[in-house]
Amino acid sequence: VAGGIYPSTDNYRRYDTLVALILGIDVAATAEIFHRYRPLLEQAYGQLGLPPEQFDAAVLEAIDHLLATPEPGPAPELVAESVAYRYADPQLEALGSARKQLLRTGPAHVSALKAWLRELREALTTHPSGAD
Repeated sequence: VAGGIYPSTDNYRRYDTLVALILGIDVAATAEIFHRYRPLLEQAYGQLGLPPEQFDAAVLEAIDHLLATPEPGPAPELVAESVAYRYADPQLEALGSARKQLLRTGPAHVSALKAWLRELREALTTHPSGAD
């Protein structure tokens, strides 16, 4: 759209290495580590003053939060605000920090990361038989 400010596709490339690193993490191994060390993770969560028995739910809630990030298309319009930019779309601007950061990686990365998160969520919720 003429006259608007839009993120450059060059901007999205700065996330290539980080996204590749995340996508390179083996989901099955991550789930195995998660289940194996859950008691320690729950203990650490409890030391933060949070209910240890709710650790699993907190992890899944964080994943679901990111998965619910809208995908506005190739280049959402921005508005200049001093030296920073904000989204012109009030619904995008109202998103939390994690969702906005995900959007900043660009449409291709958002799709790839969400696919990886869906796979991770499935692996975390598919508890191997006999494990606990």
